[in-house]
Amino acid sequence: MIGASVALWVSIGALTVADDAMVSRMGLLPSVGWLALLIGAALLVAIVARPRASYVGVAALSLLAILPWIPLRVPDAAFVWTGHLRLWLWVAIAAALVAPARRQLMPAAVLRVAADPRRAPWLAAALAACVYLVAAWQVSPRLPGGDEPHYLVITQSLLEDHDLRIENNHQQRDYRAYLGGTLKPDYLRRGQDGQIYSIHAPGLPALIAPAFALFGYPGVMAFLALVSGWATALAWIATWRVTRDAASSWFGWAAISLSVPFFFQSFVVFPDAPGAVLVMIGVLTMAAGRGASKRSLFATGVALACLPWLHTRFAVVAAVLGVLVAARNIGAPGLIRRLVALLAVPAISAAAWFWFFYVIYGTPNPAAPYGTYTQTSIANIPRGLTGVLFDQQFGLIPNAPVYLCVASGLFVMMRRQARLTLELLLVIVPYALAAVAYQMWWAGASSPARFLVAIVLPLAIPAGVWFAAAGRGARVVGLGALLLSLLITGTLAGVDRGRLLYNVRQEEAARWLAWISPLVNVTTGVPSFFQNPAEVVLVHAAIWAVACAATVWVGVRLGRSRLPVQMVALGVGVTAAASAMIALSSVWHSNHAQPLTPTTGSVELLRQYDRGRLALRYSPLRRVPIGDLPARIVLASATGAASPPGQPLLFLARPPAATYEIEAAVSGSQATRITATTDREFGPQWSWDLHGVAGVWRQTLTLPLAVAGLAVDAAADTRHALGSIAIRAVRVPPARDRVTGDEPVHAIRYGPAVVFLLAGHAYTEPAGTWIAGGAFGEFVVAPDPGTPIRVFVRNAPVRNEVTLESGAWRQALTLEPREERTFDVPVVAGQSAALLRVTTSTGTRPSDLDPANDDRRLLGCWIETR
Repeated sequence: MIGASVALWVSIGALTVADDAMVSRMGLLPSVGWLALLIGAALLVAIVARPRASYVGVAALSLLAILPWIPLRVPDAAFVWTGHLRLWLWVAIAAALVAPARRQLMPAAVLRVAADPRRAPWLAAALAACVYLVAAWQVSPRLPGGDEPHYLVITQSLLEDHDLRIENNHQQRDYRAYLGGTLKPDYLRRGQDGQIYSIHAPGLPALIAPAFALFGYPGVMAFLALVSGWATALAWIATWRVTRDAASSWFGWAAISLSVPFFFQSFVVFPDAPGAVLVMIGVLTMAAGRGASKRSLFATGVALACLPWLHTRFAVVAAVLGVLVAARNIGAPGLIRRLVALLAVPAISAAAWFWFFYVIYGTPNPAAPYGTYTQTSIANIPRGLTGVLFDQQFGLIPNAPVYLCVASGLFVMMRRQARLTLELLLVIVPYALAAVAYQMWWAGASSPARFLVAIVLPLAIPAGVWFAAAGRGARVVGLGALLLSLLITGTLAGVDRGRLLYNVRQEEAARWLAWISPLVNVTTGVPSFFQNPAEVVLVHAAIWAVACAATVWVGVRLGRSRLPVQMVALGVGVTAAASAMIALSSVWHSNHAQPLTPTTGSVELLRQYDRGRLALRYSPLRRVPIGDLPARIVLASATGAASPPGQPLLFLARPPAATYEIEAAVSGSQATRITATTDREFGPQWSWDLHGVAGVWRQTLTLPLAVAGLAVDAAADTRHALGSIAIRAVRVPPARDRVTGDEPVHAIRYGPAVVFLLAGHAYTEPAGTWIAGGAFGEFVVAPDPGTPIRVFVRNAPVRNEVTLESGAWRQALTLEPREERTFDVPVVAGQSAALLRVTTSTGTRPSDLDPANDDRRLLGCWIETR
């Protein structure tokens, strides 16, 4: 218990590597008083509650958090426990302690409903729908993304124009209600009539049209979340019919419904989740065989008929399911009527589908919208299959390890229910191969494994079958894989409103892997299709497969013993942690990768910096004054001549509010200029001319708030003039002196100040910013040292009410058209910047004043600093 208290204490701290040799560690811990308080609480629990030895044993898993803090040389992989992975560790410990007592903790009524196969599906649907709705709200700032706006524009064309011709809708900017900026029509060839038709299928827009008409884009997300939640109930029912076990049905349901990839497609405007709903209807009817009623067959026929209208690739799974359901009914009484009920609507729909392409493009070929452009080839299958299964950014297994239980369940099913297994494989495999034959198998800007979503709901069946057949130890491993998958899902949805969810191929690394441990380069220790060739990815996947196999073996062996289930969980946890660290080290070694990332680790330590904490330095271990800690850590360093071209000399990801010092050794006689920027869209916010400088040069800049990134650079042709360059924090303000805890959307220099746009409806331009009419803009204004904040305001060509607010300072103005005013904004003592909010009552559109102007923005007033 005392060890767990110490582990909790260090878990609240931060650790980094402070020198280029990556040997000396710098630590930041809560005060010793907190340690005494935690130890006292642990002793009190031990005396009063007298927990069983098995419970204390599970708590011993927390000692993993102490590994990096041991004042001895430890493996690089041990530093993985210095990051957010510690949160996952404590959640796993809590789950292991609570799970055995679930029957005592849950209300009896809930347990009865969960075990009743008639009522449990309704509970499953309600739970899934609620979680999807919460997740939709949570990640809504990132939406709509990818192709979502294009589907919504088609919906608007159907509702407003009653056609599929979208050019006028784009010209009218109908999408401005849910999307800022400009959206170009997504098409590759015009129709026979010369009009633009989207390359995206019209089925999804037609499906969501009523919800959009009534409630707009938020209503569409809610509608899709409710439909997806209902579909997970079908998965529960299908699993029950095969296993006849409620616990196994819940495991299969949770494995698919609450993990990537289905979870994050359940509420977005993509065709994949609705396609999964229709596929699940078909699989449920297929599994029912001759027991399916004619009404069910007809409903299945309608579902299959709709699939190609959602996306062309769904035609593959629709055809396979139609054949399989028909084959299941051979020999049933009234076969002809049953086949008519099943196939009549799909036959009519297929004819209409081909006619649709013929009418618009002059050919019945479903690939006609793409013209001569195609990225689909059989040669892409090996590459795409490897990526969609194992890539850390977009692959299935790294983002949802519970699918390993699905794979095991298929082997179990093959021995027990060979026909159903083969049928599921016939549904899954051809569709999956067709999906990965597409060159862009990662599906662009979307959540991981999106192209597989249409066929994942039926995989609840093998997941449940595996759970029903597994022994005690194997179940512990499976539940651990499920917990890990749920933690990944929660992290992707919960961190910064979905900031980690959508990856960019060019980054070549999964954002959540970088998040879980800033000091350790986990991304180079996990298979990555964009960092390595396919054959190397398979080798790395094999290394991790061995680690998983070792964990399973230990779990099975311990499960056969008489140890309490908590001790089995402890053994599985220790084995999983050890094997994972070994796998990380092995992949690093094969990649010749640098395991530690001191820059991101040091920035994370700065984010937790507080003067009330305890600062430590290792090698040798000693306490250092807390005020000296920031300046002792070099956050990033580089040599000008050796820096990679096309990249900034120094880059800090998400640095906190602080004063930073840049130090450069100027070795050449050629003049150079050093720049710093937090927003590359608008160029550097700081710039220094080093003309005439020789030797060591130092300069400081102050960030009044945390930003997404800080890049320090110099012109490529003058980098050789810099012998070395480094950056460190020399002052980190206490929390009470920080202007805001939010990160800006944009940053730009206007004269003697840097202006950060925080929130509101504003249009940032190189010379100034427009506040939208009838809206507000919130800014942080950081003046140069010794310079006052002087804000220039120009009204739009309309009478307007404009309000400027900064703390207790407030100016309410009634401005005439194009009237200009200038104000000095005060700065609160102890702060380096001011928080400014500008509000307008109305505005005007430039296009209304000048028909030749296509600017349809509603502009209220213009601001800049002078």
